[in-house]
Amino acid sequence: MAVADRNRLEQEALLQLNKGSLEGALNAYLQILKMDPKDRRVRQKVGELYLKLNKGQEAQKYLKEVAEGLIKEGNHRAAVSVLKQMISVTPEDPALQMDLGECYLGAGYPNDARNCFDQSMRLYIGLLLPARAAKAARKLAELSPGEPSIKLKVAELLEQGNDATGALEIYQEVMAEFRRRGRADEVGRVAELALKLKPEDMNLVLDAASARVDGGEWKKALAHLQNAFKVAPSD
Repeated sequence: MAVADRNRLEQEALLQLNKGSLEGALNAYLQILKMDPKDRRVRQKVGELYLKLNKGQEAQKYLKEVAEGLIKEGNHRAAVSVLKQMISVTPEDPALQMDLGECYLGAGYPNDARNCFDQSMRLYIGLLLPARAAKAARKLAELSPGEPSIKLKVAELLEQGNDATGALEIYQEVMAEFRRRGRADEVGRVAELALKLKPEDMNLVLDAASARVDGGEWKKALAHLQNAFKVAPSD
């Protein structure tokens, strides 16, 4: 690419912008991009001009390539700006919200990341994609270690996504946290949720029964123990 041609097109783009001609500037930048497809700065300008021209689909194509390059380099702060532009076109895209959350996290903004992961989870749930929603919920749980309710949401979504093993692991983690807090009632409640996935687990049965006994709910405790005897009559 001749430097003179590049400079001429750059000047033409600026001239068109000063005249208020977005189309003219876009055409000049597109010519530069044909000469140098790897020029990320120009690619971003093309995407932004398509946005201003209300051509969202074309804008997404160019901005996505810019964002992917920035993320690959670890330049999360710059990627945040580009992803926000993309989300302005498709705010209901859960994958974009997830990517933005990861970039906020990489840039050191955990609160903003948390909001994005929460939004991604809700959007995936609305699309009836529990397995993908669970991935967003996991990220949310990692940023909220003191909130067992979010971990329980992860387990619920894993269960809906037919990942019983993953759901049971989360239930066990939540039970351990409630034990640490001395919340036997909550241990029993979570054990009952886990029993739906693994009714033959004697430890879960005993945890559930113990919680019902502590709560004075003898009949419910007895029901758990009767089920246990069916599984292990010699215990």
